[in-house]
Amino acid sequence: MIRHLTCSADAYISARVIDGSWVYDGNVGAAGTLDLYKLYDQTFSIVSGSRVPNTELTRLLVKFDDAWLSSSVASNLLNINHSSFKATLVLKDAYGGQAVPDNLTIRLWPLSKSFDEGEGRDIVLLSDNDVTNWLTASSGIPWSVTGCGQMGLAPTACDYFTGSAAGPFDFVSTLPNGTEDLVVDITRAVKERCLSSSMPQLAFRISLESQAETDSVTYFVKRFSTRHAHDANRRPFVKLEWNESVWDDALTAMTDKHVTFMTAFYVAGRAQNIISGSTTLTGANCMILTLYSGSWSSSYSASQHVGASGPVTGLYSASLTLSSDDATVSSWLSASGSFNAGLKWTSLAGKILRNNQTVTFKDVASGVPLSLERTFVSFNGLRAKYSQDSMISVRLTTFDPGSPSIRVTKSPRISKNIPIANLHIGVIDAMTDAVVISPNSVTNSTLTSLTQDGHEWSICANALVSGNAYKLMAYVYENNAFAVIGDASPAFTIT
Repeated sequence: MIRHLTCSADAYISARVIDGSWVYDGNVGAAGTLDLYKLYDQTFSIVSGSRVPNTELTRLLVKFDDAWLSSSVASNLLNINHSSFKATLVLKDAYGGQAVPDNLTIRLWPLSKSFDEGEGRDIVLLSDNDVTNWLTASSGIPWSVTGCGQMGLAPTACDYFTGSAAGPFDFVSTLPNGTEDLVVDITRAVKERCLSSSMPQLAFRISLESQAETDSVTYFVKRFSTRHAHDANRRPFVKLEWNESVWDDALTAMTDKHVTFMTAFYVAGRAQNIISGSTTLTGANCMILTLYSGSWSSSYSASQHVGASGPVTGLYSASLTLSSDDATVSSWLSASGSFNAGLKWTSLAGKILRNNQTVTFKDVASGVPLSLERTFVSFNGLRAKYSQDSMISVRLTTFDPGSPSIRVTKSPRISKNIPIANLHIGVIDAMTDAVVISPNSVTNSTLTSLTQDGHEWSICANALVSGNAYKLMAYVYENNAFAVIGDASPAFTIT
């Protein structure tokens, strides 16, 4: 799953010499770029009759709207301690052909003190007097040290945090060419913001590393787009991603292999936890799954399924390994190469909750290869338009017409979906075919789910830009690389 947090305020503060005078109260909160730079010895001051080079400096301030994130974590709808969860701050480069400093190291520090964005636009003379600026954080509230300069450990009162009880913060990125986007993993900051009271906001001071701010070198100028940029693709955001996929082995059951079976319950079309008698079945070991075939049976503990989004309403799972050394299983495998078993889900008291599914176990050596070249992928349920606050959810049909498992028949037949391990979905621009969201095998945020009905996939539409058209593309991850499978989906638009 991928979701974006939008930038709610951004600006940069500066200490500059303009026409021979220091300017500290210039505001650029409504400007189109965030300009990060240091000027050394471009101007000078006379101190005790001697020429002293001036150091002129800027620092960036950005804040993100984390209302959805905080609410979801507080309501146990998102587990940010899940191993797949990741939060990444992204500022888009605004290179316009100007000289840029290379090998530039930039540090992010979580802000303690809130700031007002202001309405200034003048980035040349800094003539728009407004807050925030080098002296003042917000209306009537100065920085503890000018330039957002007082550091401290969260949650002490200061301008910015350099660490907390958990240790120092280390949010840093080096831009080798100087034209790259700023992309920084801020997962720890997000966790401390949501899980403790030490951080009052999801906001950052972004500056050159301390050595670069104090050395005798000029760094001019690294520009990033602001939230006011005309091109919405260039605006700052925080990318949240986590693995929300599930894998039901009902279509891929094999003996001597760890498998997971799932069942989902719905009421009036909406997922709902099953009720047995007066008891709502939730949590671990709340149900029993029994495999049976004739007089043979084997039972296993089942639980409410838990993913990165926490306990999943109405979804239950049981994991097991069926041994081919079992006498009954072995005899079936020897006779036909497969073993059919019914799945019966019951309450702990023995009440039958569901008993309408059969799975076929095959020997682990019976798998057939998948041909990416001849596999078809179609996207079902994809609408023409989505609002940014909606979810884009699709079901995939996967079919290999040349599979050895397909038999020629004279009568019409419905071909079963082919389960494809490590099947991911990416997003491309419908006009240019440029990749907008790449498949991700690290967080598996783009990984599809597999249920007994086939592959499914979802993404939050706010990860895409309103007014743009996109297509979905399927990829398979194998041999440490992604390969395209099938054709792109029809185009859809974000409104």
